[in-house]
Amino acid sequence: MRIIKKAIALLICAAAIMTSLAGCAKKEPNVVFTGTIEEISGNSILVSTAGEVGFDKASVSFVKDIKITFNFLEGQIVKLTILPEIRESYPVQVTAVAIELVSEPATPDPAQADYTASFFRADSQAEGGWEFITTWADNADMLAISSVRHMPVIAVDRSEALSDFISEGIDYYQLDTAYAENISFAENAGKYDEAFFESKMLLILCAQETSGSIRHKITSTAISGDTLSVEVETIVPEVGTDDMADWFILLEIDNDELPGVTKYDAYYK
Repeated sequence: MRIIKKAIALLICAAAIMTSLAGCAKKEPNVVFTGTIEEISGNSILVSTAGEVGFDKASVSFVKDIKITFNFLEGQIVKLTILPEIRESYPVQVTAVAIELVSEPATPDPAQADYTASFFRADSQAEGGWEFITTWADNADMLAISSVRHMPVIAVDRSEALSDFISEGIDYYQLDTAYAENISFAENAGKYDEAFFESKMLLILCAQETSGSIRHKITSTAISGDTLSVEVETIVPEVGTDDMADWFILLEIDNDELPGVTKYDAYYK
């Protein structure tokens, strides 16, 4: 009888030990992965992953006391720490205990405007020429900004306005003088009649250079919001002349290329 009681006691102890050991079993660790925010909805976000965690998309909710130090934006890459319980569905449902911002969304390249460019030298022949140009310039307020060297831009949408510019500007610049193989600025302007302006507009960029040997190249025409910005590169030879030179760069642009554009700017690269 005593042996039986002792055996029962041993069995009870063994059961207690097994129960204790079961209670001490390690919990599954939290899961850490990186994902891209695809959608934002109320108190949850939808993220896509590279599949390294066994799923490619997850609907992520958050524990009550989670600290979020940034505003959610679609396209952000985030590092998530989630509880190990993953509720199967598509996408899977998970709960995050921590979230960190890895990177902001990539900035899309600005829209570009197609154009046809031509270049005309027309040197200054009287004082007051630069003041005349800045009076006509659409970006006159930008010319004094020193962080970037801006170039005056004159936007012309009527043949009458172009005629006025030439008739006034010829007192300051040699607009009717041909240089090298080019015809003069004024002679070239004859092709910009009312039929041209029915579907196109003309931008006149004005450049003052320290040498007549310097040439120009348009490197980009970027549209951001309501502004078209033209980037111009100067091509400077190793050996050049020491004469001053004024250049008028013409850009012909279809109106369809400029939806919503009301402001114009140009700057040196």
